Amino acid sequence: MLIVGLTGGSGVGKGLVSGIFEEAGFFHIDTDLDARAVVEKGSACLKELTEHFDGILLEDGSLNRKALAGIVFSDHNKLKMLNKITHKYITERVKNKLEQSKNDKVIIDGAALFESGIDKLCFKVVAVISDKELRIERIMKRDHLSFDEAKKRIDGQKDNAFYTSQADYVIINNENEDALKEKVKKVILDINLENEKCKKSLN
Repeated sequence: MLIVGLTGGSGVGKGLVSGIFEEAGFFHIDTDLDARAVVEKGSACLKELTEHFDGILLEDGSLNRKALAGIVFSDHNKLKMLNKITHKYITERVKNKLEQSKNDKVIIDGAALFESGIDKLCFKVVAVISDKELRIERIMKRDHLSFDEAKKRIDGQKDNAFYTSQADYVIINNENEDALKEKVKKVILDINLENEKCKKSLN
């Protein structure tokens, strides 16, 4: 199985990039969706979170995402604690999906790919980066946040250098979708060629 990791901060366009990989025949595992699933009402992960963070539940016992975000994105240590708790549950779900997948090509999309250790499952890792101003603009539009809220979210995340220093491929998404598509197609072609070389060397 060819497993490719896709990472980068909020607002860089990972969703668009993963969509292009899907068009090329890759099965998409979105760890953002897994991150939502592991904190569903009554889950073991949510129970563990309530032991470390106060005031993060709504009246019905489900997670108050806005309250949790307000806590962790203003305190680096609390963000580390959140990640430490959630990553193990997310990684377990990803491994289960890989075992059940019938596709021979998989793209795992996740902002915390390196921090969770999921990158170690991947043949290659692709990082997507963008200028900060563009990212803020995209997050404001996508999540209906104010400028300050979007900026705080980005400021609480890793900078571009963190991703570029560890990834096998770096895609800069500062232009239009057509330009992005061409860049991604070149990366997919190169990864497929590298994978074929590895297969031949093992035979």
